Amino acid sequence: MVGKVVLKKTLGILAGPIGWVITGALVSINLAGPAYRVTVPACVLIAALRLKLKAEQEARLKAEQERLEQAKRLAKQKAEREANKTKKMWYLAIAFCILIGLAVLAVFYMKRKHHSSNNPSNSQKSGVEKLKNPSHKN
Repeated sequence: MVGKVVLKKTLGILAGPIGWVITGALVSINLAGPAYRVTVPACVLIAALRLKLKAEQEARLKAEQERLEQAKRLAKQKAEREANKTKKMWYLAIAFCILIGLAVLAVFYMKRKHHSSNNPSNSQKSGVEKLKNPSHKN
């Protein structure tokens, strides 16, 4: 079969313009044959499927990259929220310590004001002193 085609094409080329017409006709007949009718559409289909597969892979890769970027953004936002919570907790702890300090200072101020007078009648006596020197009679 291959030998016949080569022989026909060689004779067609050697014959000149008439040979070219003969060669063209033979090639047209071969193109109309079952091998070309099946092979050419199959090649076109395979090329189209490869392009489709490549486009799907690129779309999948792009979607994956977008998903990873979104996950990174969410993780960053979560870390910022946690940092803000920690910061708020520190502010609350500092405010609480300041309030406790103010309460302690107020207690010391009240004790100092109460005990500051040297007047013995104004000062409170301990329970033992009250028993030794009762100030009121029953």
